Amino acid sequence: MKCNNKEIAKGLNEIASVLPEIRTMIGKTQHKAHDFDVFKHSLKVMQKIAQDEKFAQLNESDKRIMLLSALMHDITKVEGISDKTHPEESAYDTFFISRKFNLTKEEEIKLYTLTRHHEWLSKVNTAKSDSERQKA
Repeated sequence: MKCNNKEIAKGLNEIASVLPEIRTMIGKTQHKAHDFDVFKHSLKVMQKIAQDEKFAQLNESDKRIMLLSALMHDITKVEGISDKTHPEESAYDTFFISRKFNLTKEEEIKLYTLTRHHEWLSKVNTAKSDSERQKA
């Protein structure tokens, strides 16, 4: 991966060497509500989570699971459309991809659950009602 910052590029390439599956997200456009491709969006989500003061209070296991879920939450997202099935499919893929990390059963369940239900945040992150959201 290329980046203006050599240190960031090195880090991203190290991550991609362990998780080559994330390369499918690079340059993949999202529907019109998003300003970034899937990969940049996922990195922004990771950044926001890591900057939250409550994140610092988590134990190392939960931090790792939160960041891994943030990175992988849209891994199966279909390009250019509002893909309603991606949370379930991304959770499934993330669960199996994460097997290379020797997570505990509890960590696997947390990772799957966080990834599977990440769209829930959009319901509490807006003033729109469910009926207004369905019309949009």
